Amino acid sequence: MEKKFNSKLYKPIIITIDGPAASGKGTIVRGLKKNLDERYKTLDAGLMYRTLTYFFLKNGIDADKLKKFNNLEKKLEDDVKISYGANQELLLNNKKISEKNLRGPDIDPFVGKFAEIDEVKLYIIELQKQIVKSDDNLGWILDGRCMGSAVAPQAQVKFYIDAPLLVRATRRHQQYERMGKTGYSTEEIAIDIERRDNKDRNTRIAPLVKPSDSFELNSYKLSANEVIDKTFLYVKRAIIKNGLL
Repeated sequence: MEKKFNSKLYKPIIITIDGPAASGKGTIVRGLKKNLDERYKTLDAGLMYRTLTYFFLKNGIDADKLKKFNNLEKKLEDDVKISYGANQELLLNNKKISEKNLRGPDIDPFVGKFAEIDEVKLYIIELQKQIVKSDDNLGWILDGRCMGSAVAPQAQVKFYIDAPLLVRATRRHQQYERMGKTGYSTEEIAIDIERRDNKDRNTRIAPLVKPSDSFELNSYKLSANEVIDKTFLYVKRAIIKNGLL
């Protein structure tokens, strides 16, 4: 029987997982987290954009209104403080926010509209960089669309995950149903996802790209366990290469 890999013996590394919406990034993050020690923390870039979107929509400010604010950089810094608590729970202005409030058809169609605003993109990216650099003794599993290219280009191992549009829309539809949010067809969701993909790929700042030094995986061709096993193999190699403590 093969001895279980002990990541505690090695210096922690940064792992980036990029790809379009519903491509399977979250499944990989959860799988890697189970296989690594407690020093490894996760950062979901999408949730950070969702948190900002949730905050402004709740306060009656859509993306078009937000663009018109003078000194938008200062407004973002003053109004939206996103952080992680001691147990890695997401905090909005120092208050815990339920992930359930950040997912679903009430938020999904609007996230891309906020994310394409230059000031928003720069604010979130800088915040992510600060979080990752806050403690050299931590390892990170970064899940997003520009983690390996813009947030942590220094990462020791990078992945780009993809799947066909209809597969991703079906996954999102099933997610909505599990949340009790019905009345949305797979076709409608596919249109929203494709619109978001196009915006992400063509944004001026930190677009969705496959980093040249990343491993590309199609999550549709593999089972969830196969994808996790394959990514963990690359992660193990990167950890060992990074050296012992």
